[in-house]
Amino acid sequence: MPKRPSREEIPEGMVPCQFCPGKCCRYFALPIDTPESWREYDFMRWFLLHERASVFVDDGTWYLLVHTKCKFLDENTRRELDSRFTLIYTGQRYESRANILENWAPPWFTHDMSLSRTIGRWRITAEINNIFNQQYEVVQCYPMPGTNFKIKLNWTL
Repeated sequence: MPKRPSREEIPEGMVPCQFCPGKCCRYFALPIDTPESWREYDFMRWFLLHERASVFVDDGTWYLLVHTKCKFLDENTRRELDSRFTLIYTGQRYESRANILENWAPPWFTHDMSLSRTIGRWRITAEINNIFNQQYEVVQCYPMPGTNFKIKLNWTL
């Protein structure tokens, strides 16, 4: 495997991604402590309430995955077609301090998927959210939407 040059060794005008062997142009993952209490799982749920964040376990190590593109990714280096699949899971919990049946919320999960294509300065994205039409509430008595679709068209200046 060829040695990756340092930033100083990259010729002016060249994109660092051309020399990068990594697959991190669309995300990064940070190891996090294995949750051991309900409070720590609640912190993890807070991570998952943020757009483009996921949690996964690989070989017993827990990771926070943030879906965000590298600042060096541009029209010269980006892939034309991207896909994404997200699973969000929240375990059973109580909605208030009183741990009584009326405040109990069942566990829920959603599956979301998107497909994007870049053509020149245009990017079109098709999303399907809550693929299996899971009925759930993030806040008690406020149901979240079932299966829904979104089409986005972006133009980069």
